[in-house]
Amino acid sequence: VRASVPMYLLSRKIKSMGVKMVLSGEGADETLGGYLYFHQGSRTVCHRWLDLDYIPDNEMDLAGLRQTVVDAVVKRLMSDVPYGVLLSGGLDSSLVSSIAARHMSEATESLQWSKKLHSFSIGIKGAPDLQGARMVADFLGTQHHEFHFTPEEALDALPDVVYHLESYEQ
Repeated sequence: VRASVPMYLLSRKIKSMGVKMVLSGEGADETLGGYLYFHQGSRTVCHRWLDLDYIPDNEMDLAGLRQTVVDAVVKRLMSDVPYGVLLSGGLDSSLVSSIAARHMSEATESLQWSKKLHSFSIGIKGAPDLQGARMVADFLGTQHHEFHFTPEEALDALPDVVYHLESYEQ
């Protein structure tokens, strides 16, 4: 279930199933950033993963950072089957899609099913995320595919999602 689906709506459904949970994000004022929450028996354990005392002393290497991201995406495009990208309309997926589209246009040998990169998005019809994904897809010239679901379908799928993830904390 996408993060754009209001978490408070899902939390009511989950809690009605008798599942204990701690949400971070919308509607969860009791949680703090930089902490990891998990359950041990009947206790909720809070572990700090962010060290605020650590301040890096190396200079920022923007060119190196860019090349690292490009290399990471290109490495995952090495495939013996056709590939596509999941495009949410957010910054991260837009950057990955842009790198993938550029790499595909420069590739000399490819097993792709078409000359265009295929992009996919899923969400509630008319959602801002889908509109953003469509704008990015149009800009990049991808073959874009949208799949829609209703809020009711998201709630109905929740038990199966929890079952297949084997945890409600992911």
